[in-house]
Amino acid sequence: MPGDLSGAALDLRNHSPSGFEVAYLGSGPAQLAIAIATDVLGDEHGQDVYQAFKRDVIAQLPREGFAITAEAVQTWADELEKKEQS
Repeated sequence: MPGDLSGAALDLRNHSPSGFEVAYLGSGPAQLAIAIATDVLGDEHGQDVYQAFKRDVIAQLPREGFAITAEAVQTWADELEKKEQS
């Protein structure tokens, strides 16, 4: 995982000041989830959904060799909203 935490959303939630992780449900994945979710969806919406994003997406990623696009995050968020409305 990258060591640069400048965009880690540590000002919003400080789950893992030592860095990002993937492939499990822990503090490193939570930090990555909130960083990505708030970057793509905005601070308020990102904070509302980052734990679900961690569970559904971040914890399912392989430890190496993955990419997440803003479009994929937005699609995931739209699907979550549809699921919650039904």
